[in-house]
Amino acid sequence: MLTSTITIVCAIAALLLVTNANKRVTKLTTIALALASVLYLDPVIGIGPFGHYVFAFVSIIAAVEPSHSLNLKAYHKSFFVITGLVIVLFSLLTALRLPFYVPKLPFGVLYLAFFGYYFANDKRRLKSRLGILIVWAGLALRWVITFI
Repeated sequence: MLTSTITIVCAIAALLLVTNANKRVTKLTTIALALASVLYLDPVIGIGPFGHYVFAFVSIIAAVEPSHSLNLKAYHKSFFVITGLVIVLFSLLTALRLPFYVPKLPFGVLYLAFFGYYFANDKRRLKSRLGILIVWAGLALRWVITFI
């Protein structure tokens, strides 16, 4: 219940922060990522099992999208790409139900630490992509809370 609430709150926050994005591609990516993050919560229509795949696909787009930005530094771009790859890996591990366990706690804590550092120091540069980072922070917070 708590993880679902975190997901919904982060998706709504991302949808509200989409107005900070300058480019149309960034806005569409943020909206798609916010909607994909709540997709697995759907018990009525029956598209919940496909939510992990959709979230992984949109996370790939969200990870690659900042690579053509002139405003972001190289370490920001690498942060987006590495975060996107880790999220895709864990989304596919969850969706495919492979027989081995990879702990998500260290990756969630690392993401939240880097997100906090970059948000505190480079808020102006990350302002247009804050919706994407909020959705990913919600996912990392879910990883940390499910471990506790």
